[in-house]
Amino acid sequence: MVELVHLRCLNPPRRERGALHLCGASLTIDYAGLACATEALAKLLVSAGIGRASRVALLAPASIEFTVAVLAAARVGAAVAPIDISARGLSLAAPIERLAPHAVIGSAGALRRLPPSCSDVRVLIAFEELIQAPGPALTAVARVSDATQSLRLPLCGEPEGTAFGVVEGARPDDDLLLIATSGSTGQPKDVRLGHQAILFNAAGHLASFGLHRPFRALQALEVTYSYGLVASLLSTLIVGGMVVLPTRNDARGIRDAIRAESPTVCLASPALIDQLIDSWPIEEHELVDRLAKLGIGGDHCHEPLRCKIAAFMPGIEAYVTYGATEAGPRIATLPPTEFLARPHAVGLPLDGVELCILDANGQPCAPGAVGMLQVRTPSKMNGYLGDSSDSSADDWLSIGDLASLDADGFLTIHGRVDRQFKHRGRRINPAEIELMLERFPGVLSARVEPVADEEPLRAAIYHRPDAANDIVVRLREYCRRNLPHRLVPGEITCVVESEGYFFKGKRLAPRRDATAPTKPYSQTLRH
Repeated sequence: MVELVHLRCLNPPRRERGALHLCGASLTIDYAGLACATEALAKLLVSAGIGRASRVALLAPASIEFTVAVLAAARVGAAVAPIDISARGLSLAAPIERLAPHAVIGSAGALRRLPPSCSDVRVLIAFEELIQAPGPALTAVARVSDATQSLRLPLCGEPEGTAFGVVEGARPDDDLLLIATSGSTGQPKDVRLGHQAILFNAAGHLASFGLHRPFRALQALEVTYSYGLVASLLSTLIVGGMVVLPTRNDARGIRDAIRAESPTVCLASPALIDQLIDSWPIEEHELVDRLAKLGIGGDHCHEPLRCKIAAFMPGIEAYVTYGATEAGPRIATLPPTEFLARPHAVGLPLDGVELCILDANGQPCAPGAVGMLQVRTPSKMNGYLGDSSDSSADDWLSIGDLASLDADGFLTIHGRVDRQFKHRGRRINPAEIELMLERFPGVLSARVEPVADEEPLRAAIYHRPDAANDIVVRLREYCRRNLPHRLVPGEITCVVESEGYFFKGKRLAPRRDATAPTKPYSQTLRH
Protein backbone atom coordinates (compact mmCIF):
# COMPACT_ATOMS: atom_id res chain seq x y z
CA MET A 1 0.00 0.00 0.00
CA VAL A 2 1.40 3.36 -1.04
CA GLU A 3 1.66 5.80 1.85
CA LEU A 4 2.62 8.90 -0.11
CA VAL A 5 -0.29 11.29 -0.34
CA HIS A 6 0.68 13.86 -2.95
CA LEU A 7 1.75 13.50 -6.54
CA ARG A 8 5.53 13.39 -6.44
CA CYS A 9 8.33 11.10 -7.54
CA LEU A 10 8.28 7.63 -5.97
CA ASN A 11 11.90 7.30 -7.05
CA PRO A 12 13.36 10.84 -6.92
CA PRO A 13 15.60 11.20 -9.98
CA ARG A 14 18.85 13.06 -10.33
CA ARG A 15 18.26 16.60 -11.49
CA GLU A 16 20.17 16.06 -14.72
CA ARG A 17 18.23 12.94 -15.70
CA GLY A 18 16.02 13.43 -18.76
CA ALA A 19 12.30 13.69 -18.03
CA LEU A 20 10.80 14.30 -21.48
CA HIS A 21 12.28 13.99 -24.94
CA LEU A 22 10.62 15.40 -28.04
CA CYS A 23 11.46 13.40 -31.16
CA GLY A 24 12.15 15.30 -34.36
CA ALA A 25 13.22 18.45 -32.52
CA SER A 26 15.79 16.44 -30.54
CA LEU A 27 14.73 18.42 -27.49
CA THR A 28 15.17 17.04 -23.98
CA ILE A 29 14.11 18.61 -20.70
CA ASP A 30 15.64 17.17 -17.55
CA TYR A 31 14.00 16.95 -14.13
CA ALA A 32 15.67 20.16 -13.00
CA GLY A 33 14.21 22.02 -15.96
CA LEU A 34 10.82 20.38 -15.51
CA ALA A 35 10.70 21.39 -11.84
CA CYS A 36 11.82 24.90 -12.71
CA ALA A 37 9.21 25.39 -15.43
CA THR A 38 6.52 23.88 -13.20
CA GLU A 39 7.39 26.27 -10.39
CA ALA A 40 7.36 29.28 -12.70
CA LEU A 41 3.98 28.46 -14.23
CA ALA A 42 2.57 27.66 -10.78
CA LYS A 43 3.59 31.12 -9.56
CA LEU A 44 1.88 32.64 -12.58
CA LEU A 45 -1.30 30.71 -11.80
CA VAL A 46 -1.25 31.76 -8.16
CA SER A 47 -0.74 35.41 -9.12
CA ALA A 48 -3.83 35.10 -11.33
CA GLY A 49 -5.91 33.75 -8.44
CA ILE A 50 -5.84 30.08 -9.48
CA GLY A 51 -5.53 27.67 -6.56
CA ARG A 52 -7.46 25.06 -4.63
CA ALA A 53 -10.96 24.34 -5.97
CA SER A 54 -10.04 26.01 -9.29
CA ARG A 55 -10.57 24.22 -12.58
CA VAL A 56 -8.07 24.56 -15.42
CA ALA A 57 -8.94 23.51 -18.98
CA LEU A 58 -5.87 22.37 -20.90
CA LEU A 59 -5.98 22.54 -24.70
CA ALA A 60 -2.83 20.72 -25.79
CA PRO A 61 -1.69 17.27 -26.99
CA ALA A 62 1.01 15.22 -25.27
CA SER A 63 3.99 17.56 -25.10
CA ILE A 64 6.43 19.29 -22.79
CA GLU A 65 3.98 22.17 -22.50
CA PHE A 66 1.13 19.82 -21.56
CA THR A 67 3.20 18.12 -18.86
CA VAL A 68 4.34 21.38 -17.29
CA ALA A 69 0.76 22.67 -17.21
CA VAL A 70 -0.52 19.51 -15.47
CA LEU A 71 2.24 19.61 -12.86
CA ALA A 72 1.79 23.33 -12.28
CA ALA A 73 -1.93 22.86 -11.68
CA ALA A 74 -1.09 20.04 -9.26
CA ARG A 75 1.32 22.31 -7.43
CA VAL A 76 -1.26 25.03 -6.78
CA GLY A 77 -4.00 22.55 -5.87
CA ALA A 78 -6.15 23.12 -8.98
CA ALA A 79 -7.86 20.40 -11.00
CA VAL A 80 -6.82 20.18 -14.64
CA ALA A 81 -9.08 18.94 -17.45
CA PRO A 82 -7.30 17.89 -20.66
CA ILE A 83 -9.58 18.51 -23.66
CA ASP A 84 -9.20 16.79 -27.01
CA ILE A 85 -8.53 19.37 -29.73
CA SER A 86 -7.19 16.96 -32.35
CA ALA A 87 -10.25 16.91 -34.61
CA ARG A 88 -10.55 19.79 -37.05
CA GLY A 89 -13.76 21.72 -36.71
CA LEU A 90 -14.46 20.18 -33.31
CA SER A 91 -16.48 22.57 -31.18
CA LEU A 92 -15.13 23.22 -27.70
CA ALA A 93 -18.46 24.62 -26.52
CA ALA A 94 -19.76 21.41 -24.91
CA PRO A 95 -16.70 20.50 -22.79
CA ILE A 96 -16.09 24.12 -21.80
CA GLU A 97 -19.72 24.53 -20.78
CA ARG A 98 -19.52 21.36 -18.65
CA LEU A 99 -16.28 22.42 -16.98
CA ALA A 100 -16.92 26.13 -16.47
CA PRO A 101 -13.13 26.54 -16.04
CA HIS A 102 -11.50 29.34 -14.08
CA ALA A 103 -8.49 29.24 -16.41
CA VAL A 104 -7.72 27.94 -19.90
CA ILE A 105 -4.18 27.05 -20.99
CA GLY A 106 -3.14 26.15 -24.53
CA SER A 107 -1.60 27.34 -27.75
CA ALA A 108 -2.74 30.63 -29.22
CA GLY A 109 -4.45 28.72 -32.04
CA ALA A 110 -6.38 26.57 -29.59
CA LEU A 111 -7.46 29.59 -27.55
CA ARG A 112 -8.85 31.19 -30.70
CA ARG A 113 -11.20 28.21 -31.03
CA LEU A 114 -12.86 28.92 -27.70
CA PRO A 115 -16.60 29.65 -27.96
CA PRO A 116 -18.01 33.10 -27.10
CA SER A 117 -19.30 31.68 -23.81
CA CYS A 118 -15.68 31.67 -22.60
CA SER A 119 -15.62 35.45 -22.47
CA ASP A 120 -16.05 35.32 -18.69
CA VAL A 121 -13.01 33.05 -18.10
CA ARG A 122 -10.70 35.27 -16.09
CA VAL A 123 -7.37 33.61 -17.00
CA LEU A 124 -6.21 32.67 -20.51
CA ILE A 125 -2.59 31.54 -20.90
CA ALA A 126 -1.04 30.96 -24.33
CA PHE A 127 2.16 28.89 -24.44
CA GLU A 128 3.66 31.15 -27.12
CA GLU A 129 3.35 34.20 -24.89
CA LEU A 130 5.19 32.62 -21.98
CA ILE A 131 8.52 32.78 -23.79
CA GLN A 132 8.25 36.56 -23.69
CA ALA A 133 8.23 36.50 -19.89
CA PRO A 134 11.49 37.40 -18.11
CA GLY A 135 13.80 34.64 -16.96
CA PRO A 136 14.70 31.26 -18.49
CA ALA A 137 12.26 29.13 -16.50
CA LEU A 138 9.29 29.52 -18.85
CA THR A 139 11.21 28.55 -21.97
CA ALA A 140 10.32 24.95 -21.18
CA VAL A 141 6.65 25.84 -21.52
CA ALA A 142 7.02 27.79 -24.75
CA ARG A 143 6.64 26.23 -28.16
CA VAL A 144 9.82 24.36 -28.98
CA SER A 145 11.71 25.02 -32.20
CA ASP A 146 13.26 22.54 -34.58
CA ALA A 147 16.73 23.45 -33.40
CA THR A 148 18.71 20.67 -31.75
CA GLN A 149 19.25 21.60 -28.15
CA SER A 150 18.98 20.33 -24.59
CA LEU A 151 17.16 22.33 -21.95
CA ARG A 152 19.09 22.46 -18.68
CA LEU A 153 17.38 24.96 -16.40
CA PRO A 154 18.18 25.92 -12.79
CA LEU A 155 16.05 24.66 -9.95
CA CYS A 156 14.90 28.10 -8.78
CA GLY A 157 14.89 27.02 -5.14
CA GLU A 158 13.31 23.60 -5.70
CA PRO A 159 14.68 21.00 -3.23
CA GLU A 160 17.08 18.62 -4.92
CA GLY A 161 15.50 15.45 -6.25
CA THR A 162 11.91 16.65 -5.95
CA ALA A 163 10.01 17.13 -9.19
CA PHE A 164 6.39 17.42 -8.13
CA GLY A 165 4.32 18.46 -5.17
CA VAL A 166 1.40 20.60 -4.06
CA VAL A 167 1.11 23.78 -2.05
CA GLU A 168 0.93 23.52 1.70
CA GLY A 169 -2.59 22.80 2.86
CA ALA A 170 -3.76 20.80 -0.16
CA ARG A 171 -5.46 17.57 0.88
CA PRO A 172 -4.62 14.13 -0.56
CA ASP A 173 -8.17 13.66 -1.82
CA ASP A 174 -8.33 17.03 -3.59
CA ASP A 175 -9.22 16.75 -7.28
CA LEU A 176 -6.20 16.71 -9.57
CA LEU A 177 -7.63 15.48 -12.89
CA LEU A 178 -11.01 15.90 -14.56
CA ILE A 179 -11.17 13.24 -17.26
CA ALA A 180 -14.09 13.12 -19.68
CA THR A 181 -15.72 9.74 -20.18
CA SER A 182 -16.29 8.56 -23.74
CA GLY A 183 -20.00 9.23 -23.61
CA SER A 184 -20.71 5.80 -25.13
CA THR A 185 -23.54 5.27 -22.67
CA GLY A 186 -24.95 8.78 -22.75
CA GLN A 187 -23.69 12.33 -22.39
CA PRO A 188 -20.01 12.63 -21.47
CA LYS A 189 -19.23 13.16 -17.81
CA ASP A 190 -16.10 14.51 -16.17
CA VAL A 191 -14.58 12.08 -13.67
CA ARG A 192 -12.88 13.66 -10.65
CA LEU A 193 -9.63 11.90 -9.71
CA GLY A 194 -7.67 12.96 -6.63
CA HIS A 195 -3.93 13.14 -5.88
CA GLN A 196 -3.87 10.07 -3.68
CA ALA A 197 -6.04 8.03 -6.06
CA ILE A 198 -3.76 8.74 -9.01
CA LEU A 199 -0.61 7.97 -7.05
CA PHE A 200 -2.03 4.69 -5.74
CA ASN A 201 -3.20 3.63 -9.19
CA ALA A 202 0.08 4.56 -10.87
CA ALA A 203 2.08 2.66 -8.25
CA GLY A 204 -0.11 -0.43 -8.67
CA HIS A 205 0.16 -0.26 -12.44
CA LEU A 206 3.95 0.05 -12.30
CA ALA A 207 4.21 -2.86 -9.87
CA SER A 208 2.07 -5.08 -12.12
CA PHE A 209 4.56 -4.43 -14.96
CA GLY A 210 7.57 -4.98 -12.70
CA LEU A 211 8.70 -1.37 -13.26
CA HIS A 212 10.46 -0.30 -10.08
CA ARG A 213 13.30 1.71 -11.63
CA PRO A 214 13.41 4.53 -14.18
CA PHE A 215 12.75 3.50 -17.79
CA ARG A 216 12.20 5.07 -21.22
CA ALA A 217 8.50 5.04 -22.17
CA LEU A 218 7.13 5.78 -25.62
CA GLN A 219 4.01 7.97 -25.34
CA ALA A 220 1.83 6.34 -28.01
CA LEU A 221 -1.49 7.17 -26.32
CA GLU A 222 -3.43 10.41 -26.19
CA VAL A 223 -3.33 12.22 -22.86
CA THR A 224 -6.99 13.24 -22.94
CA TYR A 225 -7.76 9.69 -21.81
CA SER A 226 -6.93 8.35 -18.37
CA TYR A 227 -5.07 5.34 -19.79
CA GLY A 228 -2.61 7.51 -21.72
CA LEU A 229 -2.31 10.22 -19.06
CA VAL A 230 -2.10 8.26 -15.80
CA ALA A 231 -0.78 4.83 -16.84
CA SER A 232 1.71 6.11 -19.40
CA LEU A 233 2.84 9.72 -18.94
CA LEU A 234 2.38 10.35 -15.21
CA SER A 235 3.39 6.85 -14.14
CA THR A 236 6.67 7.19 -16.04
CA LEU A 237 7.45 10.52 -14.38
CA ILE A 238 6.39 9.29 -10.94
CA VAL A 239 9.00 6.53 -11.07
CA GLY A 240 11.62 8.96 -12.41
CA GLY A 241 11.75 7.71 -16.00
CA MET A 242 11.84 9.48 -19.36
CA VAL A 243 8.81 10.02 -21.60
CA VAL A 244 9.61 9.87 -25.32
CA LEU A 245 7.14 12.00 -27.31
CA PRO A 246 6.81 10.93 -30.98
CA THR A 247 6.28 13.51 -33.69
CA ARG A 248 2.97 11.85 -34.55
CA ASN A 249 0.85 9.17 -32.89
CA ASP A 250 0.47 6.74 -35.76
CA ALA A 251 2.34 3.64 -36.91
CA ARG A 252 4.96 5.66 -38.76
CA GLY A 253 5.59 8.03 -35.85
CA ILE A 254 5.83 5.17 -33.37
CA ARG A 255 8.23 3.26 -35.60
CA ASP A 256 10.43 6.32 -36.12
CA ALA A 257 10.56 6.94 -32.35
CA ILE A 258 11.57 3.33 -31.67
CA ARG A 259 14.29 3.59 -34.31
CA ALA A 260 15.70 6.90 -33.05
CA GLU A 261 15.22 6.75 -29.26
CA SER A 262 15.11 3.03 -28.31
CA PRO A 263 12.35 3.23 -25.67
CA THR A 264 11.93 0.10 -23.57
CA VAL A 265 8.23 0.40 -22.61
CA CYS A 266 5.19 1.27 -24.69
CA LEU A 267 1.47 1.29 -23.92
CA ALA A 268 -0.84 1.24 -26.94
CA SER A 269 -4.29 0.24 -28.16
CA PRO A 270 -4.79 -3.15 -29.86
CA ALA A 271 -5.57 -1.61 -33.26
CA LEU A 272 -2.50 0.65 -33.21
CA ILE A 273 -0.31 -2.37 -32.43
CA ASP A 274 -2.03 -4.33 -35.21
CA GLN A 275 -1.44 -1.48 -37.65
CA LEU A 276 2.17 -1.12 -36.48
CA ILE A 277 2.92 -4.79 -37.12
CA ASP A 278 1.33 -4.75 -40.58
CA SER A 279 3.24 -1.65 -41.65
CA TRP A 280 6.63 -2.64 -40.21
CA PRO A 281 9.32 -2.96 -42.91
CA ILE A 282 10.82 -6.42 -43.03
CA GLU A 283 14.34 -5.02 -43.23
CA GLU A 284 13.86 -3.22 -39.89
CA HIS A 285 12.37 -6.10 -37.96
CA GLU A 286 15.29 -6.15 -35.52
CA LEU A 287 14.14 -2.76 -34.18
CA VAL A 288 11.25 -4.52 -32.43
CA ASP A 289 13.74 -6.05 -30.01
CA ARG A 290 14.42 -2.59 -28.56
CA LEU A 291 11.06 -2.71 -26.78
CA ALA A 292 11.14 -4.81 -23.63
CA LYS A 293 7.56 -4.39 -22.40
CA LEU A 294 4.33 -3.79 -24.31
CA GLY A 295 1.08 -2.81 -22.57
CA ILE A 296 -2.14 -3.41 -24.50
CA GLY A 297 -5.32 -1.68 -23.35
CA GLY A 298 -8.16 0.64 -24.25
CA ASP A 299 -10.04 -2.07 -26.11
CA HIS A 300 -10.37 -5.84 -26.33
CA CYS A 301 -7.21 -7.66 -27.41
CA HIS A 302 -8.65 -10.75 -29.08
CA GLU A 303 -6.88 -14.08 -29.47
CA PRO A 304 -5.78 -13.73 -33.14
CA LEU A 305 -4.04 -10.43 -32.35
CA ARG A 306 -2.32 -11.97 -29.33
CA CYS A 307 -0.95 -14.75 -31.51
CA LYS A 308 0.13 -12.16 -34.08
CA ILE A 309 1.98 -10.13 -31.42
CA ALA A 310 3.66 -13.24 -30.01
CA ALA A 311 4.84 -14.28 -33.48
CA PHE A 312 6.07 -10.81 -34.51
CA MET A 313 7.60 -9.87 -31.14
CA PRO A 314 8.70 -13.18 -29.64
CA GLY A 315 11.09 -11.57 -27.15
CA ILE A 316 8.76 -8.90 -25.77
CA GLU A 317 6.86 -9.05 -22.48
CA ALA A 318 3.26 -8.40 -23.53
CA TYR A 319 0.79 -7.30 -20.84
CA VAL A 320 -2.97 -6.96 -21.31
CA THR A 321 -4.50 -4.25 -19.15
CA TYR A 322 -8.07 -3.41 -18.19
CA GLY A 323 -9.46 -0.37 -16.47
CA ALA A 324 -12.12 2.29 -16.14
CA THR A 325 -11.65 6.01 -15.65
CA GLU A 326 -13.87 5.94 -12.57
CA ALA A 327 -11.45 3.47 -10.94
CA GLY A 328 -8.40 5.64 -11.33
CA PRO A 329 -8.08 4.05 -14.09
CA ARG A 330 -6.19 0.71 -13.98
CA ILE A 331 -8.01 -2.27 -12.48
CA ALA A 332 -6.30 -5.45 -13.72
CA THR A 333 -3.19 -6.60 -15.58
CA LEU A 334 -2.59 -9.92 -17.33
CA PRO A 335 1.08 -10.97 -16.96
CA PRO A 336 3.07 -12.10 -20.01
CA THR A 337 3.10 -15.71 -18.82
CA GLU A 338 -0.67 -15.83 -19.33
CA PHE A 339 -0.80 -13.78 -22.55
CA LEU A 340 -1.53 -16.81 -24.76
CA ALA A 341 -2.49 -19.29 -22.06
CA ARG A 342 -5.62 -17.28 -21.14
CA PRO A 343 -6.61 -15.72 -24.50
CA HIS A 344 -9.82 -14.08 -23.24
CA ALA A 345 -8.72 -12.91 -19.80
CA VAL A 346 -7.71 -9.31 -19.04
CA GLY A 347 -5.77 -10.00 -15.87
CA LEU A 348 -5.56 -10.20 -12.12
CA PRO A 349 -6.58 -7.20 -10.00
CA LEU A 350 -3.83 -4.77 -9.04
CA ASP A 351 -2.51 -4.86 -5.48
CA GLY A 352 -5.12 -3.36 -3.17
CA VAL A 353 -7.95 -3.70 -5.73
CA GLU A 354 -10.86 -6.06 -5.01
CA LEU A 355 -13.27 -7.47 -7.62
CA CYS A 356 -16.69 -9.02 -7.21
CA ILE A 357 -19.18 -10.40 -9.75
CA LEU A 358 -22.88 -10.09 -8.84
CA ASP A 359 -25.85 -11.83 -10.40
CA ALA A 360 -29.21 -10.22 -11.20
CA ASN A 361 -30.25 -10.62 -7.54
CA GLY A 362 -27.15 -8.88 -6.21
CA GLN A 363 -25.54 -12.09 -4.98
CA PRO A 364 -21.92 -13.13 -5.69
CA CYS A 365 -21.55 -15.34 -8.75
CA ALA A 366 -19.83 -18.70 -8.80
CA PRO A 367 -16.40 -18.88 -10.49
CA GLY A 368 -16.81 -18.61 -14.26
CA ALA A 369 -20.37 -17.28 -14.12
CA VAL A 370 -21.11 -14.00 -15.89
CA GLY A 371 -22.52 -11.11 -13.90
CA MET A 372 -22.09 -7.42 -13.13
CA LEU A 373 -18.56 -6.31 -12.26
CA GLN A 374 -18.02 -4.47 -8.97
CA VAL A 375 -14.69 -2.89 -7.99
CA ARG A 376 -13.37 -1.68 -4.64
CA THR A 377 -10.19 0.36 -4.90
CA PRO A 378 -8.43 3.19 -3.04
CA SER A 379 -8.15 4.93 -6.43
CA LYS A 380 -11.91 5.27 -6.80
CA MET A 381 -13.02 8.59 -8.25
CA ASN A 382 -14.22 11.45 -6.07
CA GLY A 383 -17.37 11.54 -8.18
CA TYR A 384 -18.57 13.24 -11.34
CA LEU A 385 -18.19 16.96 -11.80
CA GLY A 386 -21.48 18.65 -11.00
CA ASP A 387 -22.93 15.57 -9.29
CA SER A 388 -23.76 16.36 -5.68
CA SER A 389 -24.18 12.71 -4.63
CA ASP A 390 -21.63 11.33 -2.18
CA SER A 391 -19.36 8.95 -4.09
CA SER A 392 -17.83 7.68 -0.84
CA ALA A 393 -21.16 6.39 0.48
CA ASP A 394 -20.53 2.99 -1.11
CA ASP A 395 -17.07 1.44 -1.15
CA TRP A 396 -17.93 -0.64 -4.20
CA LEU A 397 -17.98 0.88 -7.68
CA SER A 398 -20.25 -0.57 -10.35
CA ILE A 399 -18.32 -0.46 -13.62
CA GLY A 400 -21.23 -1.35 -15.91
CA ASP A 401 -19.38 -4.27 -17.51
CA LEU A 402 -20.46 -7.89 -17.65
CA ALA A 403 -17.60 -10.02 -16.42
CA SER A 404 -16.54 -13.30 -14.85
CA LEU A 405 -13.79 -14.42 -12.48
CA ASP A 406 -12.35 -17.89 -12.91
CA ALA A 407 -11.22 -20.11 -10.05
CA ASP A 408 -7.74 -18.57 -10.18
CA GLY A 409 -9.06 -15.01 -9.93
CA PHE A 410 -8.46 -13.99 -13.56
CA LEU A 411 -10.94 -11.46 -14.92
CA THR A 412 -12.72 -11.78 -18.28
CA ILE A 413 -14.96 -9.07 -19.75
CA HIS A 414 -18.14 -10.10 -21.61
CA GLY A 415 -19.52 -6.74 -22.72
CA ARG A 416 -21.60 -3.91 -21.28
CA VAL A 417 -24.66 -4.33 -19.06
CA ASP A 418 -26.46 -1.47 -20.82
CA ARG A 419 -26.05 -3.06 -24.26
CA GLN A 420 -28.11 -6.13 -23.41
CA PHE A 421 -31.51 -6.42 -25.04
CA LYS A 422 -34.38 -8.88 -25.30
CA HIS A 423 -34.76 -10.72 -28.58
CA ARG A 424 -37.50 -13.27 -29.19
CA GLY A 425 -38.20 -13.38 -25.48
CA ARG A 426 -34.61 -13.98 -24.38
CA ARG A 427 -31.99 -11.58 -23.09
CA ILE A 428 -29.00 -11.26 -25.42
CA ASN A 429 -25.54 -9.86 -24.85
CA PRO A 430 -24.41 -8.68 -28.33
CA ALA A 431 -20.79 -8.44 -27.17
CA GLU A 432 -20.54 -12.24 -27.09
CA ILE A 433 -21.61 -12.43 -30.75
CA GLU A 434 -19.28 -9.56 -31.68
CA LEU A 435 -16.37 -11.23 -29.91
CA MET A 436 -16.92 -14.40 -31.89
CA LEU A 437 -17.13 -12.44 -35.17
CA GLU A 438 -13.95 -10.50 -34.40
CA ARG A 439 -12.04 -13.78 -34.14
CA PHE A 440 -12.62 -14.35 -37.84
CA PRO A 441 -9.45 -13.65 -39.88
CA GLY A 442 -9.44 -10.19 -41.40
CA VAL A 443 -12.25 -8.77 -39.25
CA LEU A 444 -11.28 -5.60 -37.37
CA SER A 445 -14.52 -5.03 -35.50
CA ALA A 446 -18.16 -6.05 -35.44
CA ARG A 447 -21.39 -4.45 -34.32
CA VAL A 448 -24.57 -6.43 -33.63
CA GLU A 449 -27.95 -4.78 -33.12
CA PRO A 450 -31.59 -5.90 -33.04
CA VAL A 451 -33.94 -4.83 -35.82
CA ALA A 452 -37.22 -5.82 -34.16
CA ASP A 453 -38.13 -8.40 -31.57
CA GLU A 454 -39.16 -11.00 -34.12
CA GLU A 455 -36.72 -9.99 -36.86
CA PRO A 456 -33.28 -11.60 -37.30
CA LEU A 457 -30.30 -9.82 -35.81
CA ARG A 458 -28.29 -7.44 -37.94
CA ALA A 459 -24.48 -7.31 -37.97
CA ALA A 460 -22.05 -4.81 -39.46
CA ILE A 461 -18.56 -6.17 -40.08
CA TYR A 462 -15.55 -3.90 -40.63
CA HIS A 463 -12.63 -5.72 -42.17
CA ARG A 464 -9.21 -5.21 -43.67
CA PRO A 465 -8.90 -4.08 -47.28
CA ASP A 466 -6.91 -7.24 -48.06
CA ALA A 467 -9.66 -9.63 -46.88
CA ALA A 468 -10.87 -12.18 -49.47
CA ASN A 469 -13.79 -11.20 -51.66
CA ASP A 470 -15.88 -14.12 -50.40
CA ILE A 471 -15.68 -12.97 -46.78
CA VAL A 472 -19.46 -12.50 -46.68
CA VAL A 473 -20.20 -16.11 -47.56
CA ARG A 474 -17.48 -17.44 -45.26
CA LEU A 475 -18.76 -15.33 -42.36
CA ARG A 476 -22.24 -16.76 -42.76
CA GLU A 477 -20.93 -20.31 -42.60
CA TYR A 478 -18.69 -19.37 -39.67
CA CYS A 479 -21.68 -18.01 -37.75
CA ARG A 480 -23.73 -21.15 -38.41
CA ARG A 481 -20.93 -23.33 -37.07
CA ASN A 482 -20.22 -21.29 -33.95
CA LEU A 483 -23.54 -19.76 -32.85
CA PRO A 484 -26.96 -21.08 -31.86
CA HIS A 485 -29.45 -20.63 -34.69
CA ARG A 486 -31.32 -17.84 -32.86
CA LEU A 487 -28.08 -15.80 -32.53
CA VAL A 488 -26.97 -16.08 -36.15
CA PRO A 489 -27.32 -12.61 -37.73
CA GLY A 490 -29.93 -12.62 -40.46
CA GLU A 491 -28.27 -9.72 -42.21
CA ILE A 492 -24.52 -9.17 -42.49
CA THR A 493 -23.08 -6.03 -44.03
CA CYS A 494 -19.34 -6.05 -44.73
CA VAL A 495 -17.49 -2.76 -45.04
CA VAL A 496 -13.84 -2.15 -45.90
CA GLU A 497 -12.42 -0.37 -42.87
CA SER A 498 -9.22 1.35 -43.93
CA GLU A 499 -9.36 4.12 -41.34
CA GLY A 500 -11.58 2.82 -38.58
CA TYR A 501 -8.90 1.71 -36.17
CA PHE A 502 -9.23 2.03 -32.44
CA PHE A 503 -6.52 4.54 -31.73
CA LYS A 504 -5.76 6.82 -28.79
CA GLY A 505 -8.60 5.15 -26.89
CA LYS A 506 -11.22 5.94 -29.53
CA ARG A 507 -11.94 5.35 -33.19
CA LEU A 508 -10.25 7.44 -35.82
CA ALA A 509 -13.44 6.96 -37.84
CA PRO A 510 -16.54 6.80 -35.61
CA ARG A 511 -17.87 3.30 -35.16
CA ARG A 512 -20.85 3.08 -37.44
CA ASP A 513 -24.07 1.86 -35.93
CA ALA A 514 -25.26 -1.32 -37.58
CA THR A 515 -28.68 0.22 -38.10
CA ALA A 516 -27.24 3.23 -39.94
CA PRO A 517 -26.75 3.37 -43.71
CA THR A 518 -23.38 1.96 -44.82
CA LYS A 519 -21.50 1.67 -48.09
CA PRO A 520 -20.60 -2.02 -48.37
CA TYR A 521 -18.05 -3.09 -50.95
CA SER A 522 -20.34 -5.96 -51.94
CA GLN A 523 -23.96 -6.89 -51.62
CA THR A 524 -25.32 -7.25 -48.11
CA LEU A 525 -25.97 -10.89 -47.24
CA ARG A 526 -29.41 -11.82 -45.96
CA HIS A 527 -31.04 -15.13 -45.22
